Amino acid sequence: MSLRSLLYSTLAFISLTSAQAQVFVAVIEFQGKGVSTIEASALTDRLILELFQTNHFRVMEREMLDRILTEQELQTSGCTSTECLVEIGQLAGVEQVISGSISKIGNVYSISARLISVESGEILDVAYFDYKGEMGELLTNGMGQVARQLITKETVAVDAESLVMDDQTPRKEIPTDQRFVSLSPRVGVVVGDLVPVAYGGSLSFKFSPKSAVGIDVGYAHRLDTERMERNEFETMSVYLTYEYEILQALALEIAAGYHDGYYDSFVSIQNHDVFDYSGFGARLGVLSHIPREASRLGLSPRAYVELGMGADFYFALNLALSADIRFFR
Repeated sequence: MSLRSLLYSTLAFISLTSAQAQVFVAVIEFQGKGVSTIEASALTDRLILELFQTNHFRVMEREMLDRILTEQELQTSGCTSTECLVEIGQLAGVEQVISGSISKIGNVYSISARLISVESGEILDVAYFDYKGEMGELLTNGMGQVARQLITKETVAVDAESLVMDDQTPRKEIPTDQRFVSLSPRVGVVVGDLVPVAYGGSLSFKFSPKSAVGIDVGYAHRLDTERMERNEFETMSVYLTYEYEILQALALEIAAGYHDGYYDSFVSIQNHDVFDYSGFGARLGVLSHIPREASRLGLSPRAYVELGMGADFYFALNLALSADIRFFR
């Protein structure tokens, strides 16, 4: 067999295998809740095209489905139960049925869809797309997202600011997997009489869309000398941290651990004070992640209050800026 014949045979086999792997589905017109019947019908048509382009589904034409249902004196309007959808699928001779709804509540649009096995009546998968903005985005982006979710089992919720509307630029989406590890080196100042420069960093694991845990190391030092006077401040801390998002891109941080530090003020032999801050430490602060989307790099302005419960009481206000590096997602 020549190389060209082998190539043609391989391509033919791949094409045949791909065609055999396609699932034959029927798409039932989506219900409109807060949107017109015409708009719901147009979006359903777009979903059919998007499903066809995935090469995963072989989609029955709506005209053919309507003709079969008309002959059986059935209609899809009001058919929302699994039993009704399975009956339509059996009459149409398809393997699976897709149905759903398009809703509008306030200025938020929501698409929901479910994929049902005609043989077993089981719901095989569900998909949704929530969007705050203009309805046209459902046509240009939403139905495509729903089609891909039915294959990849991803879910997406976006708003107008999370999308780049230039057709030549890829769209940015909120990450579907919200778990990741990030490293955040930072620099800042400890607000006080000496205003020490502070350095530090944290390694954290975000285990849910709103929560993260980690370990944080901080260090601050400042030395002032003027004639016979000498003021030195130094502190180091190791904290376990818990972060919880309270508003969009704004998080509350709670931390506890060990705090080691001192303040040495030397004015004269008679006026020489040393304060020991070694002991348990705690911190409460707020931070804002910029950007909040799927970027691997970002910045986080931070402000937090530190308390040290050692031989002497320590209190400080820290202002810092972190460089967030997301290296696993």
